[in-house]
Amino acid sequence: MENFVQGILSTGLFIHVIAGVKALVSGLIALGLFRRPVKHRKVGKVLFYSMLVVFVTAISISAYKGIDFLFCIAVFSFYLVFKGVRSLRKFKGSETRWYDHGAAIALMISGLYLITKAFTAFQNDNLSGTVIYAAFSVFMVVKGIQGMRQFSTKPSRDPFWFREHKGSMGGALIATMTAFGVTALSFLPDVLV
Repeated sequence: MENFVQGILSTGLFIHVIAGVKALVSGLIALGLFRRPVKHRKVGKVLFYSMLVVFVTAISISAYKGIDFLFCIAVFSFYLVFKGVRSLRKFKGSETRWYDHGAAIALMISGLYLITKAFTAFQNDNLSGTVIYAAFSVFMVVKGIQGMRQFSTKPSRDPFWFREHKGSMGGALIATMTAFGVTALSFLPDVLV
């Protein structure tokens, strides 16, 4: 049974890495194609679905291995790409859906959980852990609250949504590049594993 579980984890990690590379490459290509809407949209869909696979594999692996920071960062990274797509749909006239608020709530819950991790790290005199957990937690809670407000108050077809699309997708690309850099360059602080 142990070998079977390890095989599934190895396969999941392999799929995670392939999807992550695909997300990184497609994100960079989409960024370069922003003046060509049809091609930009096609490559952007590859980015979205690649990030969806990254998200599912990350939460699965992190849940099994008990790496709760990775779990929360997976929620945060996917929220950015999700909000980027939903913002563009709002710009085109779509109404707010229950899952817009659901995604923002999931982000806030993850951020609130990281606040508890920051307190635990502080009590254990782990300064780097305290800073990392606190910074991410505050950012995630604030972004979640902003998302709730924006989806509740900003009307469809408002140019705000197009700017939000660019910002959220840019943030998702930065998260992808950071994840690649952290894993490929091996400078992940011990506090995060």
